[in-house]
Amino acid sequence: MRKKLEEAQEKLSDSAQTISMFGSLERAILDVDVLSGEIEKLENDIQEKQQCCASLKLLSSQMQERRDQVDKKLSALKYSLASFSSSVNYFEQRETLASVRLNASEHNLNQRKEELARLQVSRKEMMDAHMKIRQSEVELKNALEDLRLKVEEENRRLESDRVLFAIDNVEKTAVDLSQRNWHLSGKATELLKSEEEKTKLQNQIKQTREKLGDVKREGEALNNKLGKVENDIQVLAMEVQKEMQSMEELDRKFQQIIQEKKMLLEIKDEGRNEFESMIIECHQSMFEGELKEEETKIMNEELQMELQKIKDLQRAKAEATKRKTELLEAMSCSNSCFSDKVEEDLHNIRISVMELNSLLDQ
Repeated sequence: MRKKLEEAQEKLSDSAQTISMFGSLERAILDVDVLSGEIEKLENDIQEKQQCCASLKLLSSQMQERRDQVDKKLSALKYSLASFSSSVNYFEQRETLASVRLNASEHNLNQRKEELARLQVSRKEMMDAHMKIRQSEVELKNALEDLRLKVEEENRRLESDRVLFAIDNVEKTAVDLSQRNWHLSGKATELLKSEEEKTKLQNQIKQTREKLGDVKREGEALNNKLGKVENDIQVLAMEVQKEMQSMEELDRKFQQIIQEKKMLLEIKDEGRNEFESMIIECHQSMFEGELKEEETKIMNEELQMELQKIKDLQRAKAEATKRKTELLEAMSCSNSCFSDKVEEDLHNIRISVMELNSLLDQ
């Protein structure tokens, strides 16, 4: 009976060993399959990460090129802004010079206008004086004509009185001497008064002619002055016209300089805004570039970890494959032979158990 038990235990041990080998082989095959799946998954992940790293590197390179272009634009724009500042200073100097010239032209124009107004007032006064002189000349001529007529009348009357006096002197020779002397004395007195009146009239004529001559000379002098003033007015009026044209041209240039300066300042402001936008863009590009570099760094670290992990898995797979191969080599027959052997061992164990039960029943 003991012998039967020992045989049964030995058969159970052989069967257990055979089953254990099957379990080890199954686990080895399962490990190889699991490790193969994990390796394949990791290889796909690694391939995706490598593609992602390549994309990140390309994107980083493009962003670096973009940043370089922005830097070049910033340098060019900075130089342009500096040039604009010089241009603004140049236009400010031109504006100041144009303003000085315009003010000087306006001052000269005002002076000439004042001089022209003064000459026009003087001409008006001279023309009024000339009218008075002409009026005085006409009055003196009329007075001279009246005096001439009076002298002629006085001459005729005096001549008539002389003739009458001579006739009376002849006719009254026989008259009483005293009466004759009285009569002649009266006639002589009248003739004397007529002579005095004639002399007085002639003196008045002389004085009037002298006054008329003075008035004519004064009129001629005034005409000369008036002619000079008229000439000065014409010359000054032409100068005023030229000065006005010059002032209009200076004002046009001044306004043009102001407009050009305004446009330049607008361009400068736009350039400054563009410069600020470029600075923001540059900082943003730097930030994005650093972010992409950090992402690339993290991705590379993850990739290295996964590469190390896949190496470990490949090593584990190699060990599992080696175990599987060793188990297969340890088994000298196929899976069907092992099954038959296990079935045979189990059959023998049942027989042994039945024999033991029979012995126990006895």
